[in-house]
Amino acid sequence: MSRGPDVDSTLSYSKIVERYAHFFERPEVRLRFLHRTLARQAEASARAEEALARYPFLLRRRRLSEQLLKLWLYHLIFQELSRLLHSAQATPSVEAPRRRIRRLT
Repeated sequence: MSRGPDVDSTLSYSKIVERYAHFFERPEVRLRFLHRTLARQAEASARAEEALARYPFLLRRRRLSEQLLKLWLYHLIFQELSRLLHSAQATPSVEAPRRRIRRLT
């Protein structure tokens, strides 16, 4: 029987993700980062619960599974950071053409 993530762990996950959201200047990119990362963490948590249900001896070690989920959260954070920061760098800024013009003169 799946209980889903409890409120305390969800709150701690969202606080961790919020700490990394400051890397993005635009609010819509921040929200996209927050939403996508937390959604992926919820999916991973559900999959982990299903997998742990097959191994009852691991269910007794709740702290271990919590630490593994937190480690996976950091993996997801860094994946999203690299994806979104890479796409933000690919979009040329207004200042970039000015810098190129200054180099020519």
